[in-house]
Amino acid sequence: MKTPDFFLSMKENYRILLALFFCTIVVLTTTAYAVEHYYYAFIFPAIRSIYALTLYYLPMAAIYIVVPVFVFWVYWQWKKRIAHLSSAVVKIIVFPIVVFLFIYCWFYLSWGLLYKAPNLSSRLHFSEVQIDSTYLINEIRWVENKMRSCRKTFWENDTIAIPVNLKPRQLESLLQSDVASTLENWNIKSYKNVRVRPLYPAGSLLIFSTAGIYLPFSGEGHYDPGLAHFHAPFVMAHELGHANGITGEADCNFIAMITCLRSENTFVQYAGLLTYWRYLNADLRRSAIFSYYQIAFARPIFIRKDLNVLYKALDRYPELMPVIRDKIYDTYLKANGLKDGLMNYDKILLMFKAWKESSLDPDIKQKWGI
Repeated sequence: MKTPDFFLSMKENYRILLALFFCTIVVLTTTAYAVEHYYYAFIFPAIRSIYALTLYYLPMAAIYIVVPVFVFWVYWQWKKRIAHLSSAVVKIIVFPIVVFLFIYCWFYLSWGLLYKAPNLSSRLHFSEVQIDSTYLINEIRWVENKMRSCRKTFWENDTIAIPVNLKPRQLESLLQSDVASTLENWNIKSYKNVRVRPLYPAGSLLIFSTAGIYLPFSGEGHYDPGLAHFHAPFVMAHELGHANGITGEADCNFIAMITCLRSENTFVQYAGLLTYWRYLNADLRRSAIFSYYQIAFARPIFIRKDLNVLYKALDRYPELMPVIRDKIYDTYLKANGLKDGLMNYDKILLMFKAWKESSLDPDIKQKWGI
């Protein structure tokens, strides 16, 4: 038999429950057309404007404030509305559902709805392309030549890895501007007042096989400060892509790549080329392992030295439950419309080839001899 306080608690909280169920229904039923023409055009810019006037100016990652405040708010709601009740149903079932629905709605209404928007390839009218091992081999050789010439502009010693003191001091500001310029050049709405901040302690993301993350709850991108100094710029540009309303992982990889090529800073250029080179080699290893080892045998010494530093930084933080993490994240991406899941990251190779065959960014192509 249900106790009177059960009915009283439900009466007190029914407005919250109804509001959350309504928001959930809105999230689930919102069409791609509505997202593109209303949410992306009006609501998301308003969210970014509020952020630009508030959390943007914090001297630290906003998530350090948002999470404790939210936890305190949940605890306060528990003490005020739930703790004194005798109903186990309310305590064990109803209240956790309310908290879950609140987080769910917060995530999707602040950013996650953008998963329903057209992907970047559609918006840029890229043609479908194919790549094979011959293309990968030629592309690896092209990238290695560009990496060599680029690296020599700021560090001439091929036998020593790039020193950490060569990392640009105002890297975040530099990337903010370059990412915005990349998107504006494609006639895509951009926001310069976005942040990508280190998430301390170092390794807090890397132990979950993650170099960076965008958190809609705070409106900021984050990267792991444990990354090698020449690994971080690409990750930071990727997360800034998310902060600008782009959800696809390949899309943000592509934005990061073009941003690095666009940059006038050769350190940033090299960081982009190195990450692209790693994607090329990973794909070649899967598709033509004999060719991969032939290429690897002749790998330039400067790349070996830099990779050694990069992988040492990653290995400093052993992964926790990598199989489970990959399964969870793969499921999350597929549930949000990225049907290839974790493999979506690798589509940067197809997007870059399609970009080369397009009429976009002729200045960048001329600059790099593409």
